[in-house]
Amino acid sequence: MRDTATGQERILGQSLTIFLPPLSWSPDGAHVLLRATDVTGRLAFHHLDAATGALSSPLGVRSLERPGARWTPDGRQLVFADQRGLVAIDRDTGREQVQVPLASTGLDRILKVAVAPDGHTVAFSGPLPDSNLTSLRVAGASGTVVELATSAPGERLVVQCWSPDGQQVIFTRWRPGQRATPHALWIARRDGRGVRSLDFSIAGWTQANGVSMHPDGTAIAYTVGDVSWDVSRLVNFLTPDQRSPRF
Repeated sequence: MRDTATGQERILGQSLTIFLPPLSWSPDGAHVLLRATDVTGRLAFHHLDAATGALSSPLGVRSLERPGARWTPDGRQLVFADQRGLVAIDRDTGREQVQVPLASTGLDRILKVAVAPDGHTVAFSGPLPDSNLTSLRVAGASGTVVELATSAPGERLVVQCWSPDGQQVIFTRWRPGQRATPHALWIARRDGRGVRSLDFSIAGWTQANGVSMHPDGTAIAYTVGDVSWDVSRLVNFLTPDQRSPRF
């Protein structure tokens, strides 16, 4: 964590190992939400106190495949999805509550979620059962699910964020299988009555690195570039007097 006024830097969360996206501030700016593994390899959500560096107890210790959590606007809960459906966790007690069962969403699984400014409505996206289609949907406080958009065959839809007024959902459309395939930015009405293109594409992995909208709705922030992994071969990495094997 870096203080932009003084330039002072602090290293936090040193008891954790592998960090996964996304990293986000709580609405009051007092905590940082992160998803990480500990020394035992257990993956969970944690939140750090920005002032003291204190780390919360592990939250949401469930499936390794669940997407990142999102804060509710009051900062009291975290919302994420797993094999049960849409789940809310109390930040302080760790108590979990399934808000919308997976069977009620109509999806095979939920890959990404976004919480509306009202704190009660959640947009989410994922694949349809027995299909190569994906769908973008919203669920309100009553649990009623509304479909906003469905992909074309072979296409993927990924929810990104809400507009500041909470009336529209921003999402991306893209086709997997080709490197650096542009992710087109689209917007859907919350009531399910229409979608339109924003005539803008992102050369990056928006399914992992999400799009964020400025609170006044005039700008977006996003990450460009591919995520890549390399395999390397080390030869004679150690000196002969260390009797190292030759790789």
